[in-house]
Amino acid sequence: MTDHPRTHADQGYGDATPEAPAGQPYSSERTPTQIQRIPGATGQGTPDGLDSENTPAPEAFSGSHAATAFTPCAYDFSDAPPAGSFYAAITWMACKNITAGYSDGSFGKTRQITRGETAQFLYRLSGENHSPGIKRDFKDVNPGGAGFTAISWMQAKGYSAGYANGAFGINDPITRGELASFMYRMGGSVKAEVPTKTPFTDMKTTTPFYNGAAWLKGTGMVGGYADGTFRPKRSITRGETAAFLYALETHLHGKPAPPKVAPKPYPKPAAPVSTTSMWTKVSSGLYQQGDYGSKTLTTIPAQAKVAKLGASGSMTKVKYGTTTGWVNSYFLTGGEPGGTREPYASPKTYAQGVQNNIAKWCWGVPVETGPGTNGYATMRSLGWGEDVIVEEEIYVGADAPVNSDLSKAIQIHECAHILQYRAYKYDSDALEAAMDRVYPNGAHPGVEHMADCMADAMGAKRTGTFTQDGYMYSYVAGYGGTCSSTQLNAAKKLIAGKKA
Repeated sequence: MTDHPRTHADQGYGDATPEAPAGQPYSSERTPTQIQRIPGATGQGTPDGLDSENTPAPEAFSGSHAATAFTPCAYDFSDAPPAGSFYAAITWMACKNITAGYSDGSFGKTRQITRGETAQFLYRLSGENHSPGIKRDFKDVNPGGAGFTAISWMQAKGYSAGYANGAFGINDPITRGELASFMYRMGGSVKAEVPTKTPFTDMKTTTPFYNGAAWLKGTGMVGGYADGTFRPKRSITRGETAAFLYALETHLHGKPAPPKVAPKPYPKPAAPVSTTSMWTKVSSGLYQQGDYGSKTLTTIPAQAKVAKLGASGSMTKVKYGTTTGWVNSYFLTGGEPGGTREPYASPKTYAQGVQNNIAKWCWGVPVETGPGTNGYATMRSLGWGEDVIVEEEIYVGADAPVNSDLSKAIQIHECAHILQYRAYKYDSDALEAAMDRVYPNGAHPGVEHMADCMADAMGAKRTGTFTQDGYMYSYVAGYGGTCSSTQLNAAKKLIAGKKA
């Protein structure tokens, strides 16, 4: 059983809440654990007693709030060279003080943009001066906090009504459809007409965000994709957002003039950059520049060792063999697959103990803990192809001792799901279809039975006994299915980062 959580969309103005893009958010079925007290058996043992570790929230970025080491327009952004995509739009945004980029000199062209960041971009683009007061318009936007003025301005102007639950979704990724609606309300909804026959093969006139998408198409600002789709649920990057806003500025006020003094190339570091060994999580293109639109030099297989030379935005410069290029930072890990090094020499929390136990295969994957003795793994991918942002997480119940065979079996089973996602490059639909072929006619989906087989291959003890509070218990972790030699061979391929 899989869980495809819904993502919020902006409510009001006739827009409904759409589902998340199919196949992107993914969560494995909660791993069952059967525990039975053995009558008459006693023993010594107490619960671990360690507090669970709270997974830290991701760092929030914002153009105007990020410290910069240069003056806008003095230099090109390090990840947006003149020959690269979106250069004119990104340079215009910097010169107009809509953005200042990041402290490392990059624009973050391939980074996913949030609704809060987008609100700030639109507010600066408007040139208006809004006094937000101290009234809280949305429950997730703190008065005086980052984005408060811009989001208050959007609410006051009628450009956004937020979600039905009273939140704005300040840290949620924005979609093409949501951005289209924001731009439509800001630039043309009063007098603009939209066609009664849809110009897109994936949108009806009643589809959420149709008015905004059709308006963008009709004005020539955004034409959609070559296959005739608009893809309103697709997440959008900072580079693409720059292109959208550049088109809006051109539509409203004419094409912006280039800066009078052309920006210089961003200075190269004076000192040589030290190298760090990293490994690929999935097969990855090695690009000539820090831009997915640049030439692909070669394809790096999964679990290959590379030397990290530097980073810019969401891309990392690496040396693979004798070739130097750029890869998606989300496809790299600092832990060697199959290695024995543990991230925590003296784990202080249950979650840190879990991360040590799975580091041989799932180095660096965030772990969240809570009550119970079961677990699940989650993955969320945003973007398409190589240009994708990936979030991985494992949850495990912390009621049993962290280093007990029972706990380790659950932890390794969930780590197996992460390896499954990686082997199929985060395409959950392809993963599910393949696992059902390898493990057909099971009582549970193939991904679950195969995770058990992978756990077996990784040394987990899925059945056994343990003592706690003076009593002995027997347990069965996982789904109880047996694994044939063919299935175990498939499991070993998945552990090695290859499709089964």
